Amino acid sequence: MQGIMEKIWENTTQGGDKYWTVIISGGRYSVWDKTLLEALQPGDAVDFLFTQSGQYRKICQLRRLPLHRDSSSHPEERERHIIRMSSVRAAAHLLEGARGTPENKAQAVLDVARAFETYILGSAATAAKREEVAA
Repeated sequence: MQGIMEKIWENTTQGGDKYWTVIISGGRYSVWDKTLLEALQPGDAVDFLFTQSGQYRKICQLRRLPLHRDSSSHPEERERHIIRMSSVRAAAHLLEGARGTPENKAQAVLDVARAFETYILGSAATAAKREEVAA
């Protein structure tokens, strides 16, 4: 999955073990391997995999994504990025609790997210065409 690292903080279990909690695109995850967080900070775009154990989501792979060119000068690209991230989050929420390997679940999330993105962008294109015809 991909998202934006929003927040990172350290926690300690009752037994004294340290772990970190991270918020990525609104989702809360735990990280037990500090090396996964090296050189990451809030605002970074990240790619990650996690395992679900009950209500807990443990990140098992995490890496920073390379910076993309500034999309502020390309509003269509920025808008598409927002739609894509929203689609991934909605797909992950929809498939929460699904069974399978982390790789299969991640692929299922991406497949559903692509369907959402296609639907949203198709609806936007249809609406724009209707506006052009009306004008």
